[in-house]
Amino acid sequence: MQTDRKPSRRFWLWLLAIHLIPTLLVAGFLYRIAYAKPTIAVDYSAKLTELQRTLQGMPADAFNAWDLISRRSAAVEQHQHTLLTTRFSGEYQYNDFLLLVDPTARLSPAESRESVTAATRKTFATYEAAGLFEGLESLVDAKYAVATLAPGPQFERVLPEVGQIRLVVRGNLVRMKAASDEQRFGDRAAILSQNLAIARHFTAQPSWVERRAAAGWTMETLEELRRQIIESPPPADRCRALIAIIDAQTRSWPATIQIEASRASVLDIIQRSFTDNGRGGGRYLPYEYDFTSSNLGGFSAVSDNRHEGWRLKNLRGLLTPGRRETVDLADQHFAHLYYLFGLQPPSSASPPSLTPPDPARVDANPILSRGFLPRLDRLIAEEAGVRSEIAGTRLMLLLEIQRASAGSYSAALSAVEVDHPGSTTDPANGKPFAYSLLENDPGGRGYLIYSLGADGADDGGREDQKDRRACYLPKQRTASDFILNHPRPPTPTADAGESPESPQ
Repeated sequence: MQTDRKPSRRFWLWLLAIHLIPTLLVAGFLYRIAYAKPTIAVDYSAKLTELQRTLQGMPADAFNAWDLISRRSAAVEQHQHTLLTTRFSGEYQYNDFLLLVDPTARLSPAESRESVTAATRKTFATYEAAGLFEGLESLVDAKYAVATLAPGPQFERVLPEVGQIRLVVRGNLVRMKAASDEQRFGDRAAILSQNLAIARHFTAQPSWVERRAAAGWTMETLEELRRQIIESPPPADRCRALIAIIDAQTRSWPATIQIEASRASVLDIIQRSFTDNGRGGGRYLPYEYDFTSSNLGGFSAVSDNRHEGWRLKNLRGLLTPGRRETVDLADQHFAHLYYLFGLQPPSSASPPSLTPPDPARVDANPILSRGFLPRLDRLIAEEAGVRSEIAGTRLMLLLEIQRASAGSYSAALSAVEVDHPGSTTDPANGKPFAYSLLENDPGGRGYLIYSLGADGADDGGREDQKDRRACYLPKQRTASDFILNHPRPPTPTADAGESPESPQ
């Protein structure tokens, strides 16, 4: 009679091994993915600082204008903190003093224009008394400005100096207007030089933030000068001096530094978010990359929220594009950016490319789809707009020189073109600026001059009501132009039926 035998001990061991080994392998795999670490191989801070020096041709012992800008920024910040503790009732800055040169600057609800103007003027006086608009003369002749970057991850940088120096630039506009009103033309020229020099040094910084701030300050400063030309046409010798200042201070550094800094920023994010398998084909680690990002006016605002949540989220990286593909897509984007700006990249970068990366592949990429590849339309519009306004301001000064010589404004720009070839061409479109004589103009102008915008189509001087400079966009919202010689708007009165609006 055959009896049932119990499974041997060896059988149970084999059975356990058959189940345990795969379990351990899976557990090990999960642990390896969950706790994988990216390899940080490149210090992009040092690379960008060196790139700044290289592109500017800055010797090691050269005067660095950024040191002065940083010190002035710190002084402004300290003054602001002091004001917060000693502020009198109703005192505050309003629109960074812009209200004092633009009487129509919109107010917040329930605020009287008279009280706001008085408070803004008093606040401005405290800045002036503190000497925060003085001591900038050395920036005018300074050639170099390099902000040494701090070690660590390099994302899109928003320097604190941008906000502080903006107060200095706006305050200088007020001082510039006062100098013009009092016919202190030497002081006006000095202030103009300082504002344009500040913008020039910010243009030489790595990120689009500084470049966009510099473009805005240049356009604001030149618009204030153009208003002064309308209000009190300068004599010919003053016009020549102002042209010399504009020529000296508005040479813009090429956008190479900003493009390379953006590329370094993206590559830095990639190296901090992927494993490195030794072949450049590492996997994306969502746990290591847990940033929130948004696109604000063409640049990414990033906050670091890494090392939060469930580590096994890294498993999602197995289903997303690898490191090599992500780097290739980023490089395609920046190669296309060089093409759009008409620039040649450094020898280490890809050549300019007419073709942008495939949008579908970018959208499918967990990093590149988050807004780190900047929007281009507004950037290109600002580049075109600032060049157009520089050329247009020079042309207005040349018209004053021509008027002083001939006794009246010419009926066409051809008279100026004969003496100054190329001066009537608008860099935004390669066509001449639009020009016509005016009679009995309420603003006191003898002529109207405007840019045709990026499309080169004459829309009769009609401007976009929401954004005067929208005409420089590659794809315009509406057919529009940009008037260069807008007179200063009159101060609104209570009889005008002013309604309270939110600040600009």
